Amino acid sequence: MKTTKELAQHLGIELKTLMFYAFALPDTKKYYHFEIKKRNGDSRRIDAPIITIKNIQSSLSLLLQNEYEKSAPKSVYGFRPGRGIIKNASAHLNKRVTIKVDLKDYFNSITGGMIVETLTSRPFGMDKQVARVIAGLCTIGGRLPQGAPTSPVLANIITRTLDIKLISFAHKTRGTYTRYADDLTFSYSHENTARQCAIYSEDGIVLNAEIIKHIESKGFTVNSNKLRYKKSTSRQMVTGIITNNKIPGLPREYIRETKLLIHILLKYGEKEAAEAYRRKYAQNRYGHRNNLDISAIVRGRLEYIKSVKGVKSSAYCKLALRYKAFNPQYKFEEEEQAVFNPEEIIILCEGKTDYKHLSAALAHFQRNGQFNSLKLDLTDKERGGYDGLQKQIDALLKVKLRQKHIAIFDADVPSISKKYYDPNDLYKVHENLFVIITPRPDHVESGENFCIEMLYKDKDLKRVSSEGRRIFLSNEFDAKTSKHKKEPYYVQDRIKDKLIVESPVYRFTDEGESLNYCRSKDDFAKEIEACHMTQPIDFSGFLPLFKKIYEVHSS
Repeated sequence: MKTTKELAQHLGIELKTLMFYAFALPDTKKYYHFEIKKRNGDSRRIDAPIITIKNIQSSLSLLLQNEYEKSAPKSVYGFRPGRGIIKNASAHLNKRVTIKVDLKDYFNSITGGMIVETLTSRPFGMDKQVARVIAGLCTIGGRLPQGAPTSPVLANIITRTLDIKLISFAHKTRGTYTRYADDLTFSYSHENTARQCAIYSEDGIVLNAEIIKHIESKGFTVNSNKLRYKKSTSRQMVTGIITNNKIPGLPREYIRETKLLIHILLKYGEKEAAEAYRRKYAQNRYGHRNNLDISAIVRGRLEYIKSVKGVKSSAYCKLALRYKAFNPQYKFEEEEQAVFNPEEIIILCEGKTDYKHLSAALAHFQRNGQFNSLKLDLTDKERGGYDGLQKQIDALLKVKLRQKHIAIFDADVPSISKKYYDPNDLYKVHENLFVIITPRPDHVESGENFCIEMLYKDKDLKRVSSEGRRIFLSNEFDAKTSKHKKEPYYVQDRIKDKLIVESPVYRFTDEGESLNYCRSKDDFAKEIEACHMTQPIDFSGFLPLFKKIYEVHSS
């Protein structure tokens, strides 16, 4: 850019208008300011330009962005097209150590003089008067404001030489460096090389003097309160993304919060959900807003979860399906078509162990040439007993399903069995939604309630673990005395309606032995999952159930 006239032409305004806004109009008339609350309760001042200047700055930011991209360091992910926090965090996945450095008062540290000096230097090489006009147009009180469209790209331009120095440092110390706005991150695969960047001790974190020198020589300051040194043994987070593993992750609390908001939306409506969000999650930031669009916030959260965890992730799909029950216009059906295999049947069960048993049984049958065309989604989903499964069915009734879904109930609740009774033992409740009450295997007596564990014969169900524990059935104990009917055991808690004993079981001994001999359902399922391919297990009791599943598949 050689002349101010050329700059004005690029911006589509007259030169005198450009000069007026750059130099003649006082800052008090260029900007209006307000404050927003940070999550920690502190305030952040926002200086927003008036609409005329905002439009000029928006055009200028595109011009500056094009110039910056010609020589932009690859390690910069903030305020750049096609990049963002996920790609920034992905550069630091599965590292032994991550070190985070924050630049204090980032935008406010950048002065008009720094802008002029940088824009007139290589590789930009602008005319000094052009650089002065840009600085005058884009600063307030001689500093870069938060709230102007040009501030992000100018900040990147000013920080470019610092990025180059820190990339070189990271390369020299066998680490990785990235920057997202004022967040600088170094990561290392080995602790001994990480010590060249920073040293962690009980007294605090000591950053390498060379890094501090580079930062301060460019006019910035390290925010010591936000300096972080994280090993892989603790949670490592980069720009809000968990980086401990080989794929990006999100904090569980973020998923839980989103799930809770959708639950409140479904149960109580938008007004109550907005109040809950304002009260618990954003009381500082949104406390002054009466028209909080909670549905839009949930949609934004869903898109964020999808972008981080992927459109195929169960976390996203489950939440999106729940939200679609509230808002049928939510564009999830198109995603389902792209994500899900229409031939795959989604299985819904009462508990987390059910999926392990079904998965092991299916693998057994297919190894023996049975049900080879069956493709089942047996990933662990929402659970909560028969009540939780019924709630899932109720939610799915409100949604158009592109895949077949089968809800499988144990035959241990008469009211459920009666509700979904069908002469063919196959009950279709909705398009692509079926309910199966687990069919009785031959070894279970007629009229007896049973659960999925009881599809195994006693020799497998009651096998003793390496710790000397086994599964106990409630009917093995006297309901009044809690004593075992045949062996010297007694159950701690009174036998209730559950078919599998879940409270401690003790043995009568002269020494007053108090060891617990009761095996948990989870431990039993894990053993089945681990050894079904190497040890002989009788899955014949599952055959009637899989025949019903195959009927749905063939229908």
